[in-house]
Amino acid sequence: MIAEDLADAGLDWLVVRDPTGEIEGIKYDRLAVALIPVIKNLKQEIEELKNERISN
Repeated sequence: MIAEDLADAGLDWLVVRDPTGEIEGIKYDRLAVALIPVIKNLKQEIEELKNERISN
């Protein structure tokens, strides 16, 4: 993952900046919190697709 890409995507709260505002890195400890809803949605989509496949 690239810190600049996170900042460009509007996820600046996951980016570490130096005192001058230059991007230094990623706040990995916060990354898991950001991914939980994404994983939950993907799991739900997978279950829906499995159920749809079984119904057909």
